[in-house]
Amino acid sequence: MKTGCMVTVLAAAALVVTLVATCPDRRAHKEALGQLMKEVIDERVESSGGLVGRVLGTIGKMTLEQTGGLAIDQLLTVDDYYVVSVGRVTMGQEHRVVSVGVLGHVFTPDKDDVMKMSLF
Repeated sequence: MKTGCMVTVLAAAALVVTLVATCPDRRAHKEALGQLMKEVIDERVESSGGLVGRVLGTIGKMTLEQTGGLAIDQLLTVDDYYVVSVGRVTMGQEHRVVSVGVLGHVFTPDKDDVMKMSLF
């Protein structure tokens, strides 16, 4: 094998090993989605109008933060493809990709997009 070809094969193997070793697990997806849900809830409470809206929003926020982790646990399915992991939520007949994990990081939708989707 030529030296250039050997270097290419070794670089490709190193990349695959790195991707496999850093592929996020279900816990990482759950944490990323929990943080996203917290940000969405915080923004909705902040945008609540008036004192009554803020008080009710704060009560709702506390309730959702306590039960949100349970909802994520029940709804979240993470498929591990060794080099990438994909988090999905099933609600009724609808399946949505809500997170993608690669290289030790879980990517989630922007909180503004989530608010438009009414995912949380």
